[in-house]
Amino acid sequence: RSAYDEQVQNYRMVLTIDRISGQDANWVTTNKPFLDKLRKFLMQWRNLGSAQHGMYALHGKEIFG
Repeated sequence: RSAYDEQVQNYRMVLTIDRISGQDANWVTTNKPFLDKLRKFLMQWRNLGSAQHGMYALHGKEIFG
């Protein structure tokens, strides 16, 4: 979930991941690299220009409707 936060004047993202099965340690081991990559992607995203943001938004709409 993402939404604009007036207090910080920027978007905030909340990601919820539910463990369905397996041990806690395995779940953390599996998800930590995913979250690290997501964080790096979002840091790169803010350096893109508005034209590139628009291109990615259109592509996402094509894929996900």
